[in-house]
Amino acid sequence: MVFLSLPMDVLYGEGETELWTTPSTPTRLRADRTALEGAATLILQAKHPIIVVGMMWGLPMRSWKAAALAELLGARVFTDTFPGRTDFPSDHPLYQGILVRSQPAVRAILDQADLMFALGAEVFPFSLPSEVEPVPSAFDHRAYAFRSLGGGKDLSAKVGIIGDLKASLPELAQIIRAQQTPGQRQEARERAENAAQAKQTAYESLKALLQRSPIACPFQQQC
Repeated sequence: MVFLSLPMDVLYGEGETELWTTPSTPTRLRADRTALEGAATLILQAKHPIIVVGMMWGLPMRSWKAAALAELLGARVFTDTFPGRTDFPSDHPLYQGILVRSQPAVRAILDQADLMFALGAEVFPFSLPSEVEPVPSAFDHRAYAFRSLGGGKDLSAKVGIIGDLKASLPELAQIIRAQQTPGQRQEARERAENAAQAKQTAYESLKALLQRSPIACPFQQQC
């Protein structure tokens, strides 16, 4: 070990030197093809898939790729428990909102699903403990896959994939299209229609509630 001490006047001094250029290193690496094929197999087996998107996904150029995958599967889409960090279009018929950072709230969503596909999402850190387990015990026997750098850290994943989301997701969608049967396509369309109808019904219900009991002015951004 060497300890080197330099006077402050030397540290603040100026001099001339030649700087080398930083090499260009590609970072948009595609995921392993075998892992994508394994994920596609699990996804196509699901009857009630959901997609959870998170911060690692949050770039506008990528949101349409997630939307295309959701439409292909008829999967409902949620953002993870850190609101405001993602960029999935909120007006998309399959977007169902934010997963509230509460174990009972997350559990209520997962009870309706048999597969969770996480796109750059953290699943699931919570601030406070709860007697309610966010993941149903039966979920351990269902197929689910993570598409996240944190995949497998808090929950085990049947398939964990590391790779650039923008580069990898179109290839996954292509594999799914090639493997998807006509029956599975019809099921996906029906799931998408049911999810869109449920969202519209909830919107109309909330709109009617607000007309009966308007939000007080102090709680509105503009009055």
